[in-house]
Amino acid sequence: MIRPSLEETAALLASTRLFAGIAPESFTGILEAGQVVNLAPGRVIYNRGDEAQCGFVLLSGRVELVETPYPGRRLSSQLFAAGSLFAEKGFVGPWVHKRQCTAVEASSALAITPEALTGRLEQSDAAAMRLIDSLLDVFVRNLRGANQRLDEIFSRPDRTLNQLRQMNN
Repeated sequence: MIRPSLEETAALLASTRLFAGIAPESFTGILEAGQVVNLAPGRVIYNRGDEAQCGFVLLSGRVELVETPYPGRRLSSQLFAAGSLFAEKGFVGPWVHKRQCTAVEASSALAITPEALTGRLEQSDAAAMRLIDSLLDVFVRNLRGANQRLDEIFSRPDRTLNQLRQMNN
């Protein structure tokens, strides 16, 4: 895979929904602070249980996140659009991954460490600010989902107990 130029990558990011309205020249700082990673099909980007070193913005291609909440159960979701975030917690610190992430096809991603993101925020970087806005949206959605699951668990204790019994069998 040929590595795109800084200008091509900036134009690609500017065309995504995540970074809509930000001029391509505004990406120079975050692109220089991050690292573009080319991913071959089938390459494991990280495994469940690995400590996150960075977060990623998908530039091209497709990656698959696989979750195994318990043995025998496999849940997967795929990120298709350029500009999608994955390993979001890695943008802010060394969290442990709960999923495995694999490139489904030839892909490229921008890897950004927490230190690089903090540095760009201190420079009032427009792309970094937009990234933080998007991260906050993700975290709020996850929190709402967790609250919904807790409500389901505690509002139907008989169903929850049956599910737990089935998992143990």
